[in-house]
Amino acid sequence: MNNVGILLRGKSLTRVKSIHKTFNCCYIVNDFKKEIRKVEPYIKGKEIIHVVNSMDDAGLRRVDYKDFNIKKMVFAFTREMYKRSRPIERHYKKMGVPNHEYFPDSYTERLLQTRNTGLNSILYVSDIIRPKNIWIVGLEFYQEDYLVKKNSKHHSKKAKKIKMIETFLDIVREHPNISYYMITYCKELPNDINNLHITEA
Repeated sequence: MNNVGILLRGKSLTRVKSIHKTFNCCYIVNDFKKEIRKVEPYIKGKEIIHVVNSMDDAGLRRVDYKDFNIKKMVFAFTREMYKRSRPIERHYKKMGVPNHEYFPDSYTERLLQTRNTGLNSILYVSDIIRPKNIWIVGLEFYQEDYLVKKNSKHHSKKAKKIKMIETFLDIVREHPNISYYMITYCKELPNDINNLHITEA
């Protein structure tokens, strides 16, 4: 697979309209209920994979999974991290999503440090899927509001605590053969990493 999109929930998500023709497969993250309708013209008909954490409100509505023909979930944790794996699998099967994938258990320590589903989705696509190009929108590192709601102070503190920008850059540097194309409102990203191409939103 040459091109994969990763759609996160920051306000630069609206810019998906400028890159959607570059990929036929995209990953969306967590509670994307309101966002998915806003980007519907640009992603409907593509292969869509939903990356979720273990929170009860992380899923979409049944009608969303049906309308967008979403048939695969990626759990942003390992089986070792989430011992009650069968209940969550049963829940999403009832929602109409039959295929589920976990991170390998060897990722447990790293995911416990990251604790961010958006970053984990980028890690998954980079490490497991390994496309030639990854196209990212909606990642502002909590420096701007979400597209459909405001960030809380808790989000900003969490971003600093887990060193969110540094963690993202580590993933990029670990995969020099993947080109990352990113549209973002964040102004703190370096411009000297050869495989990271930033466009300001």
